[in-house]
Amino acid sequence: MGISKSLGIALGFWLGMHGGLAGAEEPFPAHPIHVVVPNEPGGTTDVLIRALVPSMSKTLGQSIVVENRAGASATIGSSFVARSAPDGYTLLAGSSAISINSYVMHDLPFDTKTDLEAVSRVALTPYFLIVNAGVKANSVVELVALAKAKPGSLTYASSGTGTSPHLTGARFAAAAGIDLLHVPYKGTGPAMNDLLAGRVDMMFVGLPSTIGQIQAGRLRALAIASDSRFETVPDVPTMKEAGLGNFSATSWFGILAPKGTPDAIKTKLAQAISVAIQERDVKATLTKLGAVPLSETPAQAQEFFQSDLVFWESTVAQMKDQLK
Repeated sequence: MGISKSLGIALGFWLGMHGGLAGAEEPFPAHPIHVVVPNEPGGTTDVLIRALVPSMSKTLGQSIVVENRAGASATIGSSFVARSAPDGYTLLAGSSAISINSYVMHDLPFDTKTDLEAVSRVALTPYFLIVNAGVKANSVVELVALAKAKPGSLTYASSGTGTSPHLTGARFAAAAGIDLLHVPYKGTGPAMNDLLAGRVDMMFVGLPSTIGQIQAGRLRALAIASDSRFETVPDVPTMKEAGLGNFSATSWFGILAPKGTPDAIKTKLAQAISVAIQERDVKATLTKLGAVPLSETPAQAQEFFQSDLVFWESTVAQMKDQLK
């Protein structure tokens, strides 16, 4: 056997073992991508992410499967993604709850700081201070005066102890110098039902869950906890305009990946998100839902994610007595 023939056989054997030359790897994505939503179908995270998926799928040239893995305050789905291979094919539709859970839940089966990293935020939803139509207050000033006249008698609902609506309500009470009674529920749905029924007085919640009830007059929005008014409800003042200084509260939504996902893959995913956000129909859908669309690079997203973890670590530490 000649030397050239022997080398050819050896090269053929090596290529067979290693799937081709080093630079001949399949370009990402080579098969469908799974995005795990750690919440129930129909929630804000679920709706926002599904609005982006058709455009992202078209840009990436692969189908994107959205899978709901709800339970344990978003922990089940988040844990699944955190333990997945860092190859870009299993992603997490995350929100502020991911950051908050790091400090209010002490038995997480993963470490948010070391097991997950951000790809891009996709939207922000500012919180609105919503009251039942029967509450005798048409402004934040009147609500604060009512609370001071009857300390501890006004109630505010949340989707659960340690959730963003709970901590936002507690922050509001502290900023306004009033005493409110917290009433936790197992999810936004049950809390909204009791708010509508008048069994609780108020709640901090995003617009998607309340816009229909506000327009029907069953709920009243006293203020938006952001720097500017929202175009869908332009008559609702900001907290600053309502007399509460610079109080703000916004929930973020975005895509996260297992730690170690290659930068090139995260960049490609972020670019697909950016393309989707720019589409007129997608923008209109997100705005209608009370969300502010945005896109960013993975580096920008990760910088924000780290700062958000620091913010909630400090906030939860200050409110540890209220979380018992």
